[in-house]
Amino acid sequence: MTYFLGRDVDVYITLEDNGTAKAVGLQASKVPTTFPEAALITAGATGPTSDVFANTMNSDANVLNSRVHDLTGVDLSISTSDEDVGPFLGQAATQSVELRKEQTITLTRKKSNECWDAIYAGPSYIGTYQDTVNHSFTGTNGTALITGASADWEAELWRVGMRVGGNSRIPRGAQIIAINAGTRVITLDKNISATGLTAATLYGIDNPTYLRQGARFGIAYGTPEYGDDDDALATFTGSPSSADGSRTQGTYNDKAPTSTSGDGAGLKFNIVVAANGAATFTLVSGGAGVAVGDTFTFADSLMGSGGGAAITLTAATITAGETARSVRQVSAGRTPIKETYSGSTYGNSNEEIYYGYRVHVRMKDAQEVYTIRNAVISAHTVSLNADGVTEETLELKSGVMPVMYTGATGTFYSTLTTAGEV
Repeated sequence: MTYFLGRDVDVYITLEDNGTAKAVGLQASKVPTTFPEAALITAGATGPTSDVFANTMNSDANVLNSRVHDLTGVDLSISTSDEDVGPFLGQAATQSVELRKEQTITLTRKKSNECWDAIYAGPSYIGTYQDTVNHSFTGTNGTALITGASADWEAELWRVGMRVGGNSRIPRGAQIIAINAGTRVITLDKNISATGLTAATLYGIDNPTYLRQGARFGIAYGTPEYGDDDDALATFTGSPSSADGSRTQGTYNDKAPTSTSGDGAGLKFNIVVAANGAATFTLVSGGAGVAVGDTFTFADSLMGSGGGAAITLTAATITAGETARSVRQVSAGRTPIKETYSGSTYGNSNEEIYYGYRVHVRMKDAQEVYTIRNAVISAHTVSLNADGVTEETLELKSGVMPVMYTGATGTFYSTLTTAGEV
């Protein structure tokens, strides 16, 4: 057993995931009550009053933002899990066979919020947001009706009983009570607020699903969902564009084409205009319904309105067929440890594992980081000291071999564990 004072080390807790910047933390409950719930939220910095518990490892900055604040003690124990075998014929004694090494790390900090309580004891929101399934809805203030534009109506993705949200003018959690696919009208159980709804984004969300235990096992990738991703744009020509001194230098993100020659919908690009007015396009979303040779025109109004000429891109290749969308969610504890990106195959020794949390224990000299992988939360206690200070302790355990990382200062070991290492 090794014990450190909080001033001796820095400890960072991250998810076993190096994908999109997300985090496990607290959010306001999705039902009309006031309790906080553990859920998958947007990445951010931890802190005495922060709702963030553990960020993804998609960048060293996100790991640094996952530091445990007000840390008073760290207890690191390394042990062996054995199993007795025998006795065998002719042998009276039993033998012990080592199964694996186990690491237990116990973190103690001054209690300042409810984050650790909810992460351990719940409730946890394990429902998942679906992808955006329609981009153009219109409606009238004070009514319960919204109408979808014909270009991107996807009636098969909506169903009676689904709860919707994602836009400030539609009450979050509003429920669909009727669908008229012919007229493309959806009826909600709540009226649209604000001043109406025009060309707004709408999300379908699962009915709130809760788990009494907390987010003790990190995240999981659920069964893939299939969306209307047929014939999505894969590659294109026309970028970078020619220079144009009238075009406004800058970065313009999530821009949809002003017009297209085909039936493609849902395309999004990030645009960077250089000092000489040349524009470079990066595909964000390939949309659907795209054909090779389709053209996409971007008006100068999307790039600062400096007076430059419109830019046209041409579809070179497409990705045909429906594409699986892996769904992140707080693990319910029933998800197989060997869950993969595809969510369809298990047991391949090279597949990556997203089970549990990763604990990075960095010495104050910042030269070594002891990395405990795939750790799960096994205990949480709260104590009140004689001086009135409230402390809480969180215990995490792992059976995966740790890594002593000695990379550059300010960097961390973020390579995901493979199935063959478990």
